[in-house]
Amino acid sequence: MNRHRETGPRKGPLVAAAQRKRTRSGFTLIEILLVVVIIGLLLGIGVPNLVSRLRGAERTRAQADIKAISMALDMYRMDNGTYPPNLQALITRPESSRNWDGPYMEEGLPKDPWGGDYLYQYPGTRRTHSFDLHTQGSAETGPITNWTEG
Repeated sequence: MNRHRETGPRKGPLVAAAQRKRTRSGFTLIEILLVVVIIGLLLGIGVPNLVSRLRGAERTRAQADIKAISMALDMYRMDNGTYPPNLQALITRPESSRNWDGPYMEEGLPKDPWGGDYLYQYPGTRRTHSFDLHTQGSAETGPITNWTEG
């Protein structure tokens, strides 16, 4: 009698290696490198587009701020007959103001999107009948103004 009992057909070395390989978990180096390359390509395409959108949003915000400040300056002129000596006069009453009815900007004077001040000049050198209002912008956007070059 055979004392050793066989539980199934005898397995060769190739079958045993294949079974061991199937039970191993994890990723191969090639799989990891492929994922890293795909992520790099996606970032290479997406990041420049995002930066471009951000620059456009900064420019749009600066233009909107200039329009809002210009409207406040016009309201000041309607109340006082002239434009103010500086932008702070939109927030606090200057001594020279006759009919100041402010503050003309409820939330204070905004900073430009790059953290700088908006620059105001009255009478303007570009708009001699009115005022000049602008921001220096950034190296990418350049100055943003209330006048048109031409």
